[in-house]
Amino acid sequence: CYALMLGLVFFASRRTDPLRSRAIPIVLVTAFAASWLGRCMYVIWVYSGTGPIGFTYTHNRLDAVLAGSLVAWLVQGARAGTVQPIWRRWRQAVFAVAAICLVPTLLLDVYAHRALILLGILPLQALGFGLLLLGLSEPAAHADVASRTRRPAWLPRALAFIGISSYSTYLWHWPFAEVLLRG
Repeated sequence: CYALMLGLVFFASRRTDPLRSRAIPIVLVTAFAASWLGRCMYVIWVYSGTGPIGFTYTHNRLDAVLAGSLVAWLVQGARAGTVQPIWRRWRQAVFAVAAICLVPTLLLDVYAHRALILLGILPLQALGFGLLLLGLSEPAAHADVASRTRRPAWLPRALAFIGISSYSTYLWHWPFAEVLLRG
């Protein structure tokens, strides 16, 4: 994932305005699909149906990073005026689709439906969280004040805190969990 993102940054830096590049979202969507196909091959040829499922393998979760990267590109493009933010007119529909994508995550037992989780739920989850972030994105500076004040002021700060602390939490959760489980 990091190598792909580095390549995209180098590719985008060759342009005077990377937010105008149509290749970047195409590469991100193509890599999202390739990640899903790779996960299908993993389930078909590697995963035996029992034992560890490989939730943490990068190739099995690349779609989540790619969905977030695409949302970041869209939001930054909308703020710069290079991308038409059509999702803002359909914000309620974006939230509804995000909820529909995230509901199966809450309903299915990860260990009872392992293959289904890898093949269907994880990409839906990545899409759902991507749509949620897209729906929560701030309107462009020229938007009317009423549309910027509909959501509570604490929500963007809370989401920013989660975003800033999530990677360090990801890095440190395992050692802390091991200590707590043994103690």
